Amino acid sequence: MIRAKKSLLMLSGASLLLAAACTDPGYVGGPNPNQKTQQGALIGGLIGAGTGAIVSDDKGKGALLGGVLGAVGGAAIGNALDRQEAELRQQLDSDVRIVNTGDRLILTMPQDIRFPVDGATVAPALRDDLFKVSQSLQAYPNTTVQVVGHTDSDGDAGYNQ
Repeated sequence: MIRAKKSLLMLSGASLLLAAACTDPGYVGGPNPNQKTQQGALIGGLIGAGTGAIVSDDKGKGALLGGVLGAVGGAAIGNALDRQEAELRQQLDSDVRIVNTGDRLILTMPQDIRFPVDGATVAPALRDDLFKVSQSLQAYPNTTVQVVGHTDSDGDAGYNQ
């Protein structure tokens, strides 16, 4: 019983230290390039600790092991997104908006990705950005892509489908 309380106390102390390391970037001088890595480690650690405590016969040891494994896994996932986001920000024009939600990157391209009427050629000004996005997808092969777009309002609905 004392060992379980000691392990739980150690886990609580480690969680408190992790939580104390979280800060608001507005107070420390700018955005944190590792924010999702840190959030992933914290969330993964908490979920892992909870799961480990539930499934293990030795609750303290299970929580500790689950917390460590969850933190490592969460940090790895968050770090991959942080790196991909940083690379895309360096490579793409500033008019491409990038949002890192923690489990996905959302790229919003400017509306001037227009095709000529009855055409299928991308505007030359945006080919470079699209090429850089394709290079990022090749560098991160586990990326899932969802392309969302729509036609303009010229012509009738049947023609624009």
